[in-house]
Amino acid sequence: MNLLSNDVDIVFNMKSYDFCKIKYIVVGDNPGKTEKEKKEYFVGNSGKDLRKFFKNNEIVSNFEEECMVFNKTFIYTSETKKLKSLKKEDTNTFNKILEFNAKQIVSYSELLNVPILVFGSPIKEMEKEKDKYLFFQFWKKLSELITKDDKVFAYYHPSRGNLNRMFKNSEKVSKKDFLSKGKKHYKKILLAIKALD
Repeated sequence: MNLLSNDVDIVFNMKSYDFCKIKYIVVGDNPGKTEKEKKEYFVGNSGKDLRKFFKNNEIVSNFEEECMVFNKTFIYTSETKKLKSLKKEDTNTFNKILEFNAKQIVSYSELLNVPILVFGSPIKEMEKEKDKYLFFQFWKKLSELITKDDKVFAYYHPSRGNLNRMFKNSEKVSKKDFLSKGKKHYKKILLAIKALD
């Protein structure tokens, strides 16, 4: 089975952006049901949780205007874990898509001179599954393309309160603490990648 055949749904983010207002590139995992319906990324329950977190902690004034949203892959599944079987069926194409998206994200980050905030970065899974980890190739390519480590910040996925747990359910998280935690987490990912490579 070829992942780019008619049997696999792909969903692109059709939202338009005013580049002058963008402050962050935000990266999720893959499009789900709501994203497929709306042709926009991070607009399902996880996206709502992320917007709420950003608003409550004043990370941005207006998420819709200040955050340009991407995913690690544009392959649609109703649940992210369903991507595993697709990756098994056509690993080569799956990884090429991850690399393609990493390149696009870095290109826009450099063009707009804005940092990249990546959500969904389970270190334990990466260490356990090694290069079989679902999004390993995305992280590897991203780390190869980024010239400055301070451009990438990594966080737990916002679903089911994971992001809040990352910050120990703090009532308020300052932007400085938010970025500091993301920077430290990305460095852990870099170490995990080097250990597996």
